[in-house]
Amino acid sequence: MKIVNLFITLFLISGNSVSTEYLFSNHAPVHASIQDSVIASPDVISSELEAKYPGFVHKDRVALFTNTYEVYYWNTGEFYYTQFVITKNQRVVFDSKKAGLRIQGGFNSTKEKGLWVQALVQNSKPTFKFELADNRPELATLVIEEIDNILRVTVNDNVAVEFEDIDHDGSLELISYPFLGEMPLGPAEVSVYEWKKEQYVPNLLQTQQYWENELSLREQRFKDTPNENSLDSLLSAYLLLDRMTECINRFPIYYEWANQTVDQEGYVSVYKQLINDKAYAHTEGWMKKAQPLRKQKT
Repeated sequence: MKIVNLFITLFLISGNSVSTEYLFSNHAPVHASIQDSVIASPDVISSELEAKYPGFVHKDRVALFTNTYEVYYWNTGEFYYTQFVITKNQRVVFDSKKAGLRIQGGFNSTKEKGLWVQALVQNSKPTFKFELADNRPELATLVIEEIDNILRVTVNDNVAVEFEDIDHDGSLELISYPFLGEMPLGPAEVSVYEWKKEQYVPNLLQTQQYWENELSLREQRFKDTPNENSLDSLLSAYLLLDRMTECINRFPIYYEWANQTVDQEGYVSVYKQLINDKAYAHTEGWMKKAQPLRKQKT
């Protein structure tokens, strides 16, 4: 290459001109490495990265702020994927294998067929949520966030994670629960979390307010569409707020909304009996017992 450069320089000094296209037309192109996003085209970077590990299966592309993120997936198991790599503007910024993550299997975390990762802005940070099969039949979630321009694992725990604007301030909060709810009266214990001292910890006041809001919403839902499911949802909110005495006192109006009476063997009477018998799954004082979310599984 130095000889070629010297040849061009001498040629130009002599007063002649030359086409670089002619000089290099007979030379094979040199592909840049995966990290060399300035020289290599996106297609070259993509194809080289796909071949980085065996079993490439899928790629996501999302835009957050002014940056383009891509998630590459590989699979050697029975689920959607067993490892992944995240790039930012065509540069690798996170590799699950190099990060030491052992994934038995991952699911599609969205309702869209073409997008497997849930990507969003949360607390002004690019955030990526992956739903895992590692704790089946219960839940497992991996959350990766960009903190100080570095992608870091902020949640790696056997829990479900969702993001909601619970206080309607335009910013999403992280909510989590350790198990799915079941009927009758086996509600998911949803807590609101905040990022504090490098981990997500329960926020008791926000959790209490979350369930106060849920109680109002669920009571209105039962009034509008009375059925067994909406009643179970409503009574579960009372249960999680530890307000069962108030709940029992509300049953006359619930009978009325459901167009049922006390002497009927309808679902309202069935649930009233369950409550009287305390036949429900509930941990008293559960809000105060909620644990910080783990960043690394033991």
